[in-house]
Amino acid sequence: MNRADYIEILQDRLKGLPENEIEEAIRYVEEYFDEAGEENFHRSMDELGSPYRFANQVRADVVSKANYSKNDKQESYKKGRQSSNIWIIILGILSLPISFPLFISMIVLMISLGVVILSLLIAGAAVMFSGIAVLFYGLFRLPITLYGGLTILAVSFILIGFSLIMISLLTRLSKKVLPALSKWLGNLFQKIKEKVS
Repeated sequence: MNRADYIEILQDRLKGLPENEIEEAIRYVEEYFDEAGEENFHRSMDELGSPYRFANQVRADVVSKANYSKNDKQESYKKGRQSSNIWIIILGILSLPISFPLFISMIVLMISLGVVILSLLIAGAAVMFSGIAVLFYGLFRLPITLYGGLTILAVSFILIGFSLIMISLLTRLSKKVLPALSKWLGNLFQKIKEKVS
């Protein structure tokens, strides 16, 4: 086996590795043979080992480098994640004077919106009952005075119609707004829980 055969076999056995690793291994072997000289080629080849053995050694070195860099990246990722968790905790503690009252005010705002919608529904029902009461009063008043009874009946119909419109609008609004607000608040709780854990 001569130098060209050795390098050819070595290149063949190193296929599949990154190009820079192959070039580095070939350059090392060529420099090793150059330093030894042509007259000491067989002795230097015995020191390096067969091209198969040398290729296996290069492959093992490449794999160990890759594993080391992968472990190093994982360790640095873990350290970075731990430091970011510490910063999140510190920022969470520092933001408590602002975030806690803000959180409480959002809950109070949601509760007050629910109370306002409920009170408007109750007011609509009250207007409807007053419209029904005025309707009965207008029916009793109709035989006594025709124009007064008709006027009272018209007012009762306006009250009943207004209350029906108000109740239907409020029920539609409450069916859309309250679930959306509760979903938003649930998502907010979930995000806070994920950041804390």
